[in-house]
Amino acid sequence: MNDTSVPSPSAQLEGLLHAMQDAATDDMVTRLAALASDVTLALDRLNASGTLRRIEELVACMAQAQKDVQGAPAPGGGLMALLAMLRDPENQRALQYFLALGRRMRSACAEPRR
Repeated sequence: MNDTSVPSPSAQLEGLLHAMQDAATDDMVTRLAALASDVTLALDRLNASGTLRRIEELVACMAQAQKDVQGAPAPGGGLMALLAMLRDPENQRALQYFLALGRRMRSACAEPRR
């Protein structure tokens, strides 16, 4: 015996598509088109200024750093291990960079004091 009260998956999908078409008002379509236009404009500006390339480089560096950390032995811990890491000139430059970045971000993001 075949139960016809339950619609087939293709009929359910068709019903969903019809419901979506009915729900999509002109205002919704206009807002989606405006959003797509704004996103395209933002990406174009990012690309023209070179910022998009820098973001790609940043993401690639973060991925490589993650791989470097995963393959490295666990740090020994403690004050002496920290001092040993700080003796490395590359670590000193990295720390110097991130401290400068933090200062810039703080001054750029700080709210005016009253």
